[in-house]
Formats: sequence, C-alpha cells, structure tokens
Amino acid sequence: MQRYETHLMEHPMIPFIFLNNFYCNPTHVSCICNWHENVELLIITKGRGTVQINEQAYSVEKDDIAVIGSNQIHDIFSKDQMEYSCLIIDRSFFLQNDADSNKFSFRPVIRDHRLLESIKGFEEEFLKPEDTPYRVQALRSYALQILLPLLRYYGKEEREVKNEKKIHLTIKKVLGKIRAESHTDLTLESIAKEEGWSKYYLAREFRRLTGQTLVSFLNVVRCENAKKLLIESNLSVGEIGRQCGFNDHTYFTRTFRAHTGETPGAYRKKRH
Repeated sequence: MQRYETHLMEHPMIPFIFLNNFYCNPTHVSCICNWHENVELLIITKGRGTVQINEQAYSVEKDDIAVIGSNQIHDIFSKDQMEYSCLIIDRSFFLQNDADSNKFSFRPVIRDHRLLESIKGFEEEFLKPEDTPYRVQALRSYALQILLPLLRYYGKEEREVKNEKKIHLTIKKVLGKIRAESHTDLTLESIAKEEGWSKYYLAREFRRLTGQTLVSFLNVVRCENAKKLLIESNLSVGEIGRQCGFNDHTYFTRTFRAHTGETPGAYRKKRH
C-alpha cells in the first residue's frame, strides 16, 4: 500500500507534469483526496468550486490558481461544473534552485495575471512534440518564471519542518488503505480498531480533514473503480459490483446512481 500518490516524470530534466481538461461536478470526481511530496497548482479555467486543503475549504473560480503544498491532503468539488488544469512541480526542481518545497507553506489561492501567463506559456511548450528543438530549455525557463513568484511573493519558508499531528498521519494512512483495499469488506469499525482510535473520533476527524464521511469516501472510490470496469471489461454488472466491494446488488445500483446520476447498466450502455 502506497501512502503517497506517485508521479512519473517525463524526463530527468523535465521534472514536471501538466494535465489539462479536468472537470468536476456533483456526479463526477476527478480528484479523490490525495497527497504527495510535490507542489501542485490547480488552474481554474471555467466555472467555480471549492478546493479543500487539509481541513480548510477555499472558494475558487476562473483564473484562480490553487496551490497545494508538500504532503497536504487535498480534494476539489463543484456544485455545478468546473474545469481546471494541473501543473505538478517535482521537489527536485525546487532543490536544484536552492529551495526545499517541503519547508515552504504557500498562499492557498492566488490570482496573478503574470503568473497565469507563465503557466499558459508552460502549457503551450509542454504540449509540443518531445523532439521540438530546445523544448527542455523552454520548459525549465517557464518553470523558473512560475517558481520565483511562488517563493518570493506567495511562499513562506518555515525554519523548522513541522511534525504532522498523529491523527493527520492516520487519516493519510486510512486514505491509502481505502484506495488499495476498497474491494474488501472495510468498515469504519474495523479501520478504527486497526488504527487504535475510537470509531467516533476517527469518523469526526476524517470528515473534518476530507470534507466527507469515511463511508461516502469509500463508496466514491468503489464507484470510480466500477466506472472503469464497466467500460473496460465484459464482466456482468453484478460481478463488477462484487469486485468493487459492493456485496449487495441493490445497494451498488443505488450508490452508483447517487454518485453518477445513472445506473451501472445505463452508464455502460452510453459508453459502448
């Protein structure tokens, strides 16, 4: 079980990931409570929503830049429809430029026209073919234009790396466990017992840090896994439900419809 989301970089000299055309709405989740060592920028391109970083929720809208610092639990929600892009900067790039991102806290939401233009320039260059002359140099140049204002204007270096609270570490471990073992018979009671907390305290802290209950998060992960199998496999709907941890077919159908707005059968039919 991995506690951190891992990032595979394109090339040692290009320690960045850029992903665009993400969207989220009440029935679609594209970011399910994750965390990682690298710094992540979420660039809102359309609509409005909420970015949750640890236990704090921040409203965002078009042209806002949400900054996710090292090892921060984060998620993104929208009551309507919001579109966004994602830029991940590996910690190694910070270290190469005499700054340790693990020791910095950043302003969670930024609105900066120049920074946005630098990110757009980075996007254009990143999407060019890999054999484009001087693509590596251009990307690193744009990345520096992004890094500098983050550190100088929107970052604060901590003299000492703060130790995380034990419950924060537990919640991260639980998130990883749910992702890895959502197909098994996980319950709030069994997880709380394994981690050595009362189920009431764990439930309260899980909701405070993630914005949702442990059971609802478990069901979201199960439904996301079911969506993939409905499209990619020839298994029956009932078998998919069982493989994803739903032992009751009626409960699977009801939960899946609440999550996506469609029954599993209708979801599969539309995409085949």
